[in-house]
Amino acid sequence: MKQKKVEMKEKIEDVASTVKLIRIPNEQNPKQQVLNQTRNRNLEMKEPELRGPQGLSLLMSIRAYLSRVITEMIDGGVDRSVECTGNIDAMISTFECVHDGWGIAVLVGVPHKDAVFKTHPMNLLNERTLKGSFFGNYKPRSDLSSVVEKYKNKELELGRFITHKVPFVEINKAFDYMLKREGLRCIIRMD
Repeated sequence: MKQKKVEMKEKIEDVASTVKLIRIPNEQNPKQQVLNQTRNRNLEMKEPELRGPQGLSLLMSIRAYLSRVITEMIDGGVDRSVECTGNIDAMISTFECVHDGWGIAVLVGVPHKDAVFKTHPMNLLNERTLKGSFFGNYKPRSDLSSVVEKYKNKELELGRFITHKVPFVEINKAFDYMLKREGLRCIIRMD
C-alpha cells in the first residue's frame, strides 16, 4: 500500500496552488484532521503554520491523483474542501475528494472564462454538495467598509500573506516573483 502511494506521488507534477481540506469530527470518525496542501516549497518554508496543525504537506498535483489519494487517506473523503486558485483541475479535484453523503466543496477561485467543470454525474447523485462563493459572498459596495474596519481593528491578519515588498522602480521584480510563483502577495512601495 505504501509502495503504491509513493509511486503515485512520483508521477505527479508540482503545481503552485493551495487547497485546504478539513475533516470535521462525527460519529464515524471522532478525530478531527486538517490537511493543508501547499505546492510552493518557498512559501512552505516561510509560512509553516499555513500547512495545518499536523504540519502535513503533500506535494502532489491537484490535476491527476489528488482526489483519489485524499479519498484513500481520509477513509472515503474529506467533509469540507475549499478551492481558492481558480484552476479548473483543482476545482474538480476539490469536489471529487469530498465524502459521499455529507461532503461539501466550496469553490472560491475564479476560473478562466472558457474553463469547463466536468465531473461524473454520480458525484452529485451520491449527495456531495458543491457551493460557489464569489468574493466570499461580499458585496464590494456595501461590505468592503466592514472589511477595512476589521483590518484597522487588527481582526484580520493580512501581514503574514505578504511575502515581498519592493519599491516602484523595481516593479519588474514583483512580476518575476509572481511568474516564478515565489510569493503570495507582493507590496509595491511608491517611494
